[in-house]
Amino acid sequence: MRDELTAETINKSFKIRLNHPMIQQRLELTLTRSQLENLVQPFIDRTLEICDRTIEKAGMKPADIDQVLLVGGQTRLPAVEAALQKRYGWKINNSVNPDEAVARGAAVLGGRLCGYLRDEVKLWDVTPLSLGIELPNGKMDVIIPSNEQIPITKWRKGSQAFTTQRDGQERICFRVYQGERPIATDNELIGEVILNLATIRPAGEVRVSCMFKIDLDGILHILVEDSSTEGEPLEKTFDRFYRLTQEEVEGKLQEANTHRDEDEITKRVFLLQEEISRMQRVINLEKTKNRILLEKFAELQLAVSDRDVNQAEDLLAELKVDIITN
Repeated sequence: MRDELTAETINKSFKIRLNHPMIQQRLELTLTRSQLENLVQPFIDRTLEICDRTIEKAGMKPADIDQVLLVGGQTRLPAVEAALQKRYGWKINNSVNPDEAVARGAAVLGGRLCGYLRDEVKLWDVTPLSLGIELPNGKMDVIIPSNEQIPITKWRKGSQAFTTQRDGQERICFRVYQGERPIATDNELIGEVILNLATIRPAGEVRVSCMFKIDLDGILHILVEDSSTEGEPLEKTFDRFYRLTQEEVEGKLQEANTHRDEDEITKRVFLLQEEISRMQRVINLEKTKNRILLEKFAELQLAVSDRDVNQAEDLLAELKVDIITN
């Protein structure tokens, strides 16, 4: 099959005749533009989904983008340009040869890695997916969000430091995940860091600081230390997260997009659980004699357990008013 013919001619003609010698017989067929566009429509749809996610992540609107540069051989198809203009109304920039753009970009990156073009070209790598730690309630505590510029360092310390969950706890296990889902185990497990505590104390008295750092080589460094006793810090490195292929990253993003509505409810459930914990510290449920308050609190817990977040948020608002007025 003459690829150079199909790539160029299909843009200028509504049909093309293909001639390809096979092992035992010759294949001849006529391919129309509409047939080709139907064949590649799933790829165009995926392109639009990626554009939607990128715009959302950047906190922008389509109208904020003046023009779009198309790269890659498939963008020669009129259907790609038409889909982008129809969906976003963008002005398409055709000043760059789409077949050469990716190769030229790779050449520039290679030159940068070899120490050239440092002043002439500015390039930044970003985190492909969010990085975080699993909390005791199963929540993914994001420490480095996706699309953060590398190198980057983030700390959890002071009031944000981690602590023990039970009396006499001898160690804390930090399970590290990568992904966009609110429940940690729905994401990609990178590894774990286990810190043995210097002393054994009651629950909540230990304060463990945690640092996430991604260097210029894309290596993730995690450092944890018992800041309440100034114990010896523990550092561990991971590079597995940086080895995800583009297909794997897109798969994780697509999975998060598929479960978006479900995950939004899960995020609200986690927030409600945190509010319930704070409320339990404010009021003594065992000693209070306010029957209405106790009944509403029980209704709130049941609504959260049933993931009825709308009812739970209404009950929470009522409880806050009752606590203030009483």
